[in-house]
Amino acid sequence: MGARCCRPKTEDPVDKLVAVHKKGEKIVIRELDQGYSISGEGVALGDTCIEQDAAYWEVIVSEIGSGPGHCRIGVSADLNGQHLDVELADFAVGPGATVATSAAASAGAAVKLAKGDVVGVAFGQGDVPNLRFCKNGSVLDDCTVTTVRGNMFPAVSVGGGAEVILVFDEKLFKHSPLGRHEAIIPSRKVG
Repeated sequence: MGARCCRPKTEDPVDKLVAVHKKGEKIVIRELDQGYSISGEGVALGDTCIEQDAAYWEVIVSEIGSGPGHCRIGVSADLNGQHLDVELADFAVGPGATVATSAAASAGAAVKLAKGDVVGVAFGQGDVPNLRFCKNGSVLDDCTVTTVRGNMFPAVSVGGGAEVILVFDEKLFKHSPLGRHEAIIPSRKVG
């Protein structure tokens, strides 16, 4: 029998999860069973640009740290160089942080965090608002961001002894994602 001209490719199952790929010089990353431990000083970004319509991940506060901006959780554009050695400013929540509710609006409320708190982040390209935060399963309405534009990555910043765990595996989420949101699906190259 002749060979099939268009034999389907057999591919490995998609089991790759988001990893942490960019970090400030003073950031320490440890891979744990439940996710990625982030400590030190600066910013860490997930390696996957959030392209799906409704993505969700969680951040567990292991140590809260001290000082302004010691623990911020949110999304960020792809940062480079010195921008990785500071704290997240826009589109993030945490103690002393404020969140812009849109490009032209005033800032929202700071969020008090404690050791053991779980912050859920729901980001949707097709939703308005398109960035929402939950704390221990409860939606933080005051921290909703109406419009976030451009390519965004999961992001955290730590300092002053803070340590967080980024959780991208849906099986390890402590709380159910909001609405139709689901774990971040890394994009796959077609080829």
